[in-house]
Amino acid sequence: MTTPEIYQFIANEKLGVLSSISADGTPQSALVGIAVTPELEIIFDTLLSSRKAHNLTLNPRCSFVIGWSGEITVQLEGAARQPSGPALEHYQKIYFTRWPDGPRVSSGRALATSSSVHMGSLQRLRPKSAADPGIPISNRRSRA
Repeated sequence: MTTPEIYQFIANEKLGVLSSISADGTPQSALVGIAVTPELEIIFDTLLSSRKAHNLTLNPRCSFVIGWSGEITVQLEGAARQPSGPALEHYQKIYFTRWPDGPRVSSGRALATSSSVHMGSLQRLRPKSAADPGIPISNRRSRA
């Protein structure tokens, strides 16, 4: 698949499974809402009190599995980063276009809106490199 085809596949999905590593080395996974850039950067938000936020602060290496309908998935490996300044605004625009109710959510959720930018809760995952994006595609059908 080409990068534009992978982008279109991910853009059609709203959820992905994020895997991170805890301080004691235990793998942990969580279902999160996602958005994607044409460069295949995955954007998600989280509570700063969540396991994933704590894990990614200690060790930004993580992976995503996106898509499961029709047994087709995309797996990405990379490192999560907390954008700030103009980059944060750029990623917020992409994320809140996908999740328009996000900026209005309250109830203690630490979204990276203008009122909580300092919390840095918006995360993005960048592929390892353009030469090695680390994006295996799986299309495996089970046999009954």
